[in-house]
Amino acid sequence: MPEGEVQPVVEWIAATLVTGFFAVWTTVLFRWRMGLPIVRYEPRRRVPWRAIDLAGVVCIYALLTSVVVGAMLLIVPETVAGSDGGEQADPSAAAADSERKYLPGPTDHSV
Repeated sequence: MPEGEVQPVVEWIAATLVTGFFAVWTTVLFRWRMGLPIVRYEPRRRVPWRAIDLAGVVCIYALLTSVVVGAMLLIVPETVAGSDGGEQADPSAAAADSERKYLPGPTDHSV
């Protein structure tokens, strides 16, 4: 398949998503214009937690995220720091190094 050609499956998926988008919004607008509820009301029980419980979960999540990132920095520091450990690694240099090994050289006759 040529490089610039889009696969038919991708086109079919995109067309299906766009059709679904228009179908849903047409239904929503129709119900709204007719004065009908967009979504039928279903009574539910109140949740068993309060705002303080939710705040605690958010704080624990933030704390654990910080701990994991800190542990990653201790375990694998060369992924985020330069060779001396104080500077950020240059992503363009890493990209150039990865491209360099795939470029054909004078001894590479596989091209």
